[in-house]
Amino acid sequence: MKKGEETLVTTAFSNTRSLLTFLVAVLVLLGLFVILYNYSNLVEEKTIVINSDTDLSLAKQTLQGQVEKLERKVGELRALVT
Repeated sequence: MKKGEETLVTTAFSNTRSLLTFLVAVLVLLGLFVILYNYSNLVEEKTIVINSDTDLSLAKQTLQGQVEKLERKVGELRALVT
């Protein structure tokens, strides 16, 4: 730019380095969001109150379902690793 000239348009990112820094920060935040989302899906803490035999069988079915779900997830992760 020559002396005495003014820029007509200013950008939010004045140079490539600040743009790159912004993009890296956005990618890090998105990565953290994905990690926390997946972690919260894997960890399901629930309290099961058992007052009768029916509640016990229902709790057993629920736990078996959660175990099967975790086994599927572990299988998927093993497939990704190999």
